[in-house]
Amino acid sequence: MVISNQLGATVYNQIDSLTAGTYTYGWHGQINTGPDAGQIAGDGRYLVRYSARIYPVSPYNIPLEAELVLDSYSPYEMSFFPNSGSNGEQARIISPAAKFVLVVGDTGAVGTNATADIYPPTLTFGPTDLIMLTFVEVDSIPGQWEADGAELPLPTGRYETTLTITDEAGNTNSYTKYYEVTEETGITGFLNYPNPFAPSVEQTRIAYVLGQNETELKLEIYDASGDLVYLEALDGAYLDQGEHEYPWDGRSAWGRTLNNGVYFARLTGSLTTEFLKIAIIDR
Repeated sequence: MVISNQLGATVYNQIDSLTAGTYTYGWHGQINTGPDAGQIAGDGRYLVRYSARIYPVSPYNIPLEAELVLDSYSPYEMSFFPNSGSNGEQARIISPAAKFVLVVGDTGAVGTNATADIYPPTLTFGPTDLIMLTFVEVDSIPGQWEADGAELPLPTGRYETTLTITDEAGNTNSYTKYYEVTEETGITGFLNYPNPFAPSVEQTRIAYVLGQNETELKLEIYDASGDLVYLEALDGAYLDQGEHEYPWDGRSAWGRTLNNGVYFARLTGSLTTEFLKIAIIDR
């Protein structure tokens, strides 16, 4: 058996005299030939060549080839919706039919295009594996996976959950998430993150859950003096039942970046929320 890298150089060589039967070889990535013998081969694509001569049936070698990938980088969460609270006391409120959208990154060995395939990520609810959502890859968007709680739906309650992302090479990343599943109607889960935020480098996302479809909803933001500095009539998908996140860049309705301070946001329409404190700390 000979293993060579993309340049054709041999990194592993093993010759055996075997009797008839079934054999399994394991290679842990260690180079056993040339000046780098004893070192671990770098991430990349490799070609495995088998050559067998069967006596007395044939005097010729029978070649077999297979491709393998060495990948030591773990896939990771690039973005996740609806993202969770930071701890059990600040669990993100979601509906039983929540739809989760995950974007996965995998650094891999970019120069040699060596990235192991990613298994379907999972989101496990509850400390005793009460329920598990499995993500389905979106063919039209590379790296995006979706899971639909409506297929279950999720039982109501407060959960410490685990998001697990694993690739075929065995590299794994796990993330702890906190959710509270509720069947309440109206508007729940009204919060923003990050808070405080710096408009020069980021946006804050104003999150909320609609228990039913709405026909009218406005986002109002006031400064500490009570003056209305931002007003947006939400429309389209922002009015549908379910989880939403509205991005705000810290600018007023007339496009001016607001000063550092505390601002007060609320949603108004057929339903009205309590005020939410949003802090701007920049420069």
